[in-house]
Amino acid sequence: MEAVEDIVVQIYNELLSVDRKNERILVGISGAPGAGKSTLSQALSTKLNKSEHVAAVIPMDGYHLDDSLLEDLGLLKRKGAPETFDFAGFKHLLLRIKNEDEVVYPVFDREREISIAGAGILKKNIRIVIVEGNYLLFDEEPWSCLSKLCNVFSPQFMWFKKLRTSIMFSFIISIVVNIGMWFERFVIIVTSLHRDYLPSSWTMFSPTFVDIGIFIGTIGFFFVLFLLYARTFPVIAQAEVKTILKSSGEKYKKLRDGKS
Repeated sequence: MEAVEDIVVQIYNELLSVDRKNERILVGISGAPGAGKSTLSQALSTKLNKSEHVAAVIPMDGYHLDDSLLEDLGLLKRKGAPETFDFAGFKHLLLRIKNEDEVVYPVFDREREISIAGAGILKKNIRIVIVEGNYLLFDEEPWSCLSKLCNVFSPQFMWFKKLRTSIMFSFIISIVVNIGMWFERFVIIVTSLHRDYLPSSWTMFSPTFVDIGIFIGTIGFFFVLFLLYARTFPVIAQAEVKTILKSSGEKYKKLRDGKS
């Protein structure tokens, strides 16, 4: 409990230093389920309301999709996952809180496991709004955008003959496409495996030094095998083979003699 009080005091002091005149201030508190978001939010709200500041807490839970809709979408067993929230509606609520004086918002009834529309109201005199939820900092979009940019947009330059006949440009495009393929596999593998059916596990995977060491080791192992292969079966450039054949190959000699 002392840790919560210390955090509350720290946030409270930070808010006192914020000078926004009459503008409404939003405080976001994010974390895994059971991390103490609600406890921290209520404690901060209580401390603010004891002073001259007027604060209110708005949980993200009000934007849970209804069980019947989740069942139709096949997501009922994953209730609480990012895709089971109305993120567009929640984003619209935050914009309204910033720009409107009074805002009506939904509240989640935990006893009945349903969201009740219009069950809460943010009054005009409330200047500090504490928003708490699991996924306030959750964002997976950049990875998919990067993969589309690298794999879809960059190859379009190959329509131009001058560019696609350039060795250097083709090399650069191949590197960009390889990077895009890496992002694509990141989206497919990491974002689908980094969480399971336990809400406490729905956080991004962060590799440890062991994971990084194993990854670097696999790269080293690949190059060892590649170099052993190249040592046993020497790598010969096709351009050199063609040059030799043109100068000393029997087929090319016959063609040359026939032309002469």
